[in-house]
Amino acid sequence: RLPVTLSPLQTIEVVFTLKALSLGDAVLTATVDFENSAAVHSGSLQVADALELKLPVLGMQPQVSVATSRALQASAEPSVWTEGVAFPAAVPGSGSISLAMGVGRLPAVAAVADTLGANWKDATDKYATVAIGVVAAVAMLQPYYPAQDELRQHLLRLLPSAVESLSSLTDASIGLRFSNWASANNYVDVQLNAFGLFVARKAALAGVPLPHKFKLLTSTWSAATARALEQQVEEETARGGKWRSMHTLALCRLALGTEWTPSSKHAAEALDMQVLRDGIDELDVFGQAAVALSLLLPPSPSSDAVTARPRGVDLAVAAILRSFEARTRVTARTAYIAYSSGAASAAGGADNALALAAFAAALTAGMSPDAAANVDKLANWVARGGDSSSVYAGLAMADYDLARSSTDADISLALNAGSTPLAYAQLRTAGPPPRTLTLPWSALPQPPPPLLFVTSGHGEASVALSLTFTPANLLLEPVSRGISVQKIIRRYDGALSAAVGPALTSVPLGQVVSVTIQVTLADDASNLLIDDWLPAGLEAIDPNANAALTDGAAGATASSSNGFPGGRLGGFGGIA
Repeated sequence: RLPVTLSPLQTIEVVFTLKALSLGDAVLTATVDFENSAAVHSGSLQVADALELKLPVLGMQPQVSVATSRALQASAEPSVWTEGVAFPAAVPGSGSISLAMGVGRLPAVAAVADTLGANWKDATDKYATVAIGVVAAVAMLQPYYPAQDELRQHLLRLLPSAVESLSSLTDASIGLRFSNWASANNYVDVQLNAFGLFVARKAALAGVPLPHKFKLLTSTWSAATARALEQQVEEETARGGKWRSMHTLALCRLALGTEWTPSSKHAAEALDMQVLRDGIDELDVFGQAAVALSLLLPPSPSSDAVTARPRGVDLAVAAILRSFEARTRVTARTAYIAYSSGAASAAGGADNALALAAFAAALTAGMSPDAAANVDKLANWVARGGDSSSVYAGLAMADYDLARSSTDADISLALNAGSTPLAYAQLRTAGPPPRTLTLPWSALPQPPPPLLFVTSGHGEASVALSLTFTPANLLLEPVSRGISVQKIIRRYDGALSAAVGPALTSVPLGQVVSVTIQVTLADDASNLLIDDWLPAGLEAIDPNANAALTDGAAGATASSSNGFPGGRLGGFGGIA
């Protein structure tokens, strides 16, 4: 209380010193009590006036979010995994921790399978690739049985009509045709036949109950593919050349198996597996993954069965997978394989999916998970979908889940801060995903001890841990955490319709300026949002607004009004 005495018509100013203790909304209430002798004597006061203010307490800079993710392989005995997160200094009241958990890729696989089935059911033109998609859809769901059995049974009911369509598109001499209108062509579509044979191999390895008629069709496709390859070699030899189509050879070896031996000497030399081993650097990611899978799968399609296990990881396979690791670019929860060793951009969807299938086969064959770092993130990237490689993507995700015992996972997962329990979840492949857990930092022991994940059961759990906070330390120098963002403010010349002069550190009233935001990334990124706050006094200009009001400027203008930073910068700049 502050007692004051006022004369009639007198005005005084009362100043309070406020100090913020934490972020949030504060309420300031000020009351003026009128005292008289009677009120003082009775111990009661009469309120003459009052004022209430709601004050938002904000940080000196925006919130920051950092995150990490990892895969946890469960075992029968409980395993403890230490997460090396260091809790940074944060403004009191701002820190929170979020944990998202999941297991397997069944939802993504089921979505792909459902789409492939719908494509067949809704198609007016029954193309060969659409019919093969039905076979692939059953093959990718088969390892998860009995999960998603309703969808699997639906696809099995579509299978006979898809096989009948493939039968009508198959010719004894040229094998599989793309469509009925392609019947006039008398050449063998080697890549189409090889694609159908690859899907047939995956279906046999998954134990899909295929009709006998389909098995007869694959024999026709195989014979046509083999004849076409040998004929291409002989024709090129007769012209005095040397046949060398590495991509075609890699795909056909994946379809026909490494034991297949051409009948002629010239063809045997040109189509030998050693040609692929020696020329592996001539192939793109898809071709190299096809070679690795050829060496991992059974040597002949006749040996494909649900009981068949991949062959061992030989030196050629190990070299290919090491090159994939060297080209892996990690982007938060996902990772992709770049199209070349010095590139940042991702190889195609089918390329990354087939590479994931090669990693999965190698893991099943006994390769150490330590030699396949970030493959779980590659599986997350493949699971994003949205491209034409859905057949390869669905089959590869199922392969990876099978290799990590996640087709029927059952995992107990707990998160502790030292000895303090924070969260517990039971993760199952066919079960609903648990809700994302969000806790304030105040729920953690202080100072926060290391975070520990404890798992038991079987399967691979994916966890993503994120921290959201307002930094307590004001960063005066630029900070790069994998993405570099630069902001340059220059004077805008309306006559030239361009920015001119050097970068500005201050802007006079009424000056039109141009703001340039430059973002530099080492790797591909998606769903990236750049949020640029306007400094107090700057007002953004809409370049689509009436040009007469802004003298044709596209930028921002200076305003004499004061205010807190707020709003996102749109367009080219602003007026100071």
